[in-house]
Amino acid sequence: MTAGVSLSQGYINQIESGKRRFTQKSLDLISDALSVPMIELFRGDEGAPSIEVINKPIKRYKKHPNKKEFLALLGELPEHIVDHYLILLRLEKEIWESDLSKRPSK
Repeated sequence: MTAGVSLSQGYINQIESGKRRFTQKSLDLISDALSVPMIELFRGDEGAPSIEVINKPIKRYKKHPNKKEFLALLGELPEHIVDHYLILLRLEKEIWESDLSKRPSK
């Protein structure tokens, strides 16, 4: 079935077994590959749609970590790791700045 779908067999198996949640895009790809309407993917044996609703709380994470937490984590790392990380941050900043300067202004 994965020949006509740009999803891996492992991903599809995880969706089927309930280990992974499907997305609108993955359902579109699968229904297109099978040439069936998307609702057919949810039909049970009796022909009526059978969708199991999972009421699990979703973990919400802060978008930006607290500065104190970040510095505490850095303080726990060996110095050479922190130095390497700071070098990477500087390089990333330079890349972002150079990309932004190359964009045409509106």
